[in-house]
Amino acid sequence: MYLLVLVLFYAIALLPFPLLYALSDGIYFILYYLVGYRKKVVLDNLAKSFPTYSEAARVAIAKKFYRNFCDQWLETIKLLTMNKACMNKRMVGNWEVLDDMNKEGLSCNVMMAHNFNWEWANIACQLNVQQLFSGVYMPITSPVFAKVMHKIRQRNPSSVLIAANKLKEGLALLKDQQYVFALVSDQNPVKTEIAQWEPFLNREAPFYRGPAQGAINAQAAVVFCHILKVKRGYYQFKMQRYCDNAATKDQETITRDFVQFAEASILEQPENWLWSHRRWKHSK
Repeated sequence: MYLLVLVLFYAIALLPFPLLYALSDGIYFILYYLVGYRKKVVLDNLAKSFPTYSEAARVAIAKKFYRNFCDQWLETIKLLTMNKACMNKRMVGNWEVLDDMNKEGLSCNVMMAHNFNWEWANIACQLNVQQLFSGVYMPITSPVFAKVMHKIRQRNPSSVLIAANKLKEGLALLKDQQYVFALVSDQNPVKTEIAQWEPFLNREAPFYRGPAQGAINAQAAVVFCHILKVKRGYYQFKMQRYCDNAATKDQETITRDFVQFAEASILEQPENWLWSHRRWKHSK
């Protein structure tokens, strides 16, 4: 079954970008107009996040979101056949931020939100970061798709990809090394009673304390990252140096500053964030 799925994915990955996006357009039409995949969740999230927008304006954002959502996953499959030159042409990053930290001997924790295309960002980091790169991913229950996605996500054999449910063991592999550790930090916490609640897109939302606390424990530098979609198939990986040693700050401040950074990045390009996620399903 694994080989069958892999062959199918390679067939998609071999498509030139114009045909890939034509396929994405077809999937968008099915998801939005026929299936209505999580449309109620998306429109409700947009309505509460942008109450002053007209309904037509929110629907326009929703439609762009669904197009970007479909592009995200087909672009992820496309990674099977994308080389470094192609990646760096389509995902332009200000890598000098991490290069400078490498020269200064600093390990770094990168905090980012669910902006498209975070899967491309993972590979771009593996191909361009000089330090040992490590990223966290959510495990997939299907063994077949888990194996396929691991093949897609692991471009550099020396990179360390850590399953979210094995974070402690994975972080032990980074000990005594200079590294860049990237973590999508706007996840919805499982245990909201110990989460940090912050204003986020017009509502209070819970956030994990772990990303900030982990950086403090490691005395690592912290970088906030935002992915901007320039046009279809082209992105900017924009990094902002936040601090050189997280231990000089407290966990709540780092988390709060990240939430504000993430919100600003979403407001800059709202259609490029994961609105289908039930981010506000918990109440304080």
